[in-house]
Amino acid sequence: MKHIKDLMIGFIIGGILFGIIGVSAAAKLEAIGVTYENEATSATNVEEALDELITKANEIQAGRSLIANTLTSEGVTTSGTDSWNTMATNINALATLKYNAGVSATKVGTATSSQVLTGYTFTNSSGVGLSGGMANRGALNWSPSKSTSYTVPAGYYSGGTISTSNAYTAGYNAGVSSSAVKTKTVTQYVSMSGGQTTTINTTLSGISKIIGFGAQSSTGATGTTGSDNPAIQIVSSSCTTTQLSVTYNHQKVQSSSTTYTWVIYYQ
Repeated sequence: MKHIKDLMIGFIIGGILFGIIGVSAAAKLEAIGVTYENEATSATNVEEALDELITKANEIQAGRSLIANTLTSEGVTTSGTDSWNTMATNINALATLKYNAGVSATKVGTATSSQVLTGYTFTNSSGVGLSGGMANRGALNWSPSKSTSYTVPAGYYSGGTISTSNAYTAGYNAGVSSSAVKTKTVTQYVSMSGGQTTTINTTLSGISKIIGFGAQSSTGATGTTGSDNPAIQIVSSSCTTTQLSVTYNHQKVQSSSTTYTWVIYYQ
């Protein structure tokens, strides 16, 4: 009898869960000489036990349909008649789908590895937690001693100083001492009354290019008193290939005179 009971119950449950058979409220089944033993049920006879099984089966099917509808609405197509294994697979697929969507939402930014310091991470449209590859070079300090070039390696620099002072001085001195640079000495005798301003022009010849010029010395200043010696001072000066022009000013009351020696560097 127990075999008949197991067969009967299995047939009814299987039919309800998987749609092999249909059981309605109007169906009539007779259980003659069948004993149903189950401490978990409150049924007092086989009929009540079967009704209880049908109710539970319907609840299970309703739950299956609810799960299937939810999965489908979230993008993973599932039927209420799919097997439990299929539903479990689809639940995992939905979890993966939601995870990937969350990761994609964080993939923002336009930085690339070469634009982010080494040791730091960043995110862009191609990934999350990407590693920076820009070298940190620290401060850039460079003071060349002569005319030269320096290839600056790629990377981040916190600041620094690039000075051309030494290179300029070296280049200037090399140019002055070069055989291609010549010098010309020009003497201007200045004699003027106190409070007077005058301009002296000296004609030059044989010069194709001015490299530089300057007052080398002054001698013979007379009539100077007080703390603002010499009495005759240079106000302005200019030099072209054809003329040295200097403006002098006499700051004292009495007349005085002096000689200024100018050196012109030229080619």
